[in-house]
Amino acid sequence: MRRRPCITLVLREKNTAQQILNEHQVIARLEKFPIKLFVYRFSSSIAVIEQVRIIDKTHVFITMHGMAMAHIVFLKPNAYVIELFPYAFKKVVYQNMASVLNVR
Repeated sequence: MRRRPCITLVLREKNTAQQILNEHQVIARLEKFPIKLFVYRFSSSIAVIEQVRIIDKTHVFITMHGMAMAHIVFLKPNAYVIELFPYAFKKVVYQNMASVLNVR
């Protein structure tokens, strides 16, 4: 039996520029797939070691552009990263980092 892929979605605090406005719809859509889904808020009280454990199991990492993208250093090679941007905004800092780390 194949293991279900693990997707990690890191959300930001509400009422910030980096909040996913339709986060409930995004979560509902992801839950329809045969995956293991971890969802947590970046500023939550999850210990760093627990965050690293979650990221270590992650096949697909999704978050808004910002500090949470630093988690990609803990991804295994060939994991996927989906970096979300506010409308008309794009920086390639983490894209370059992902390339060096061999994550897609």
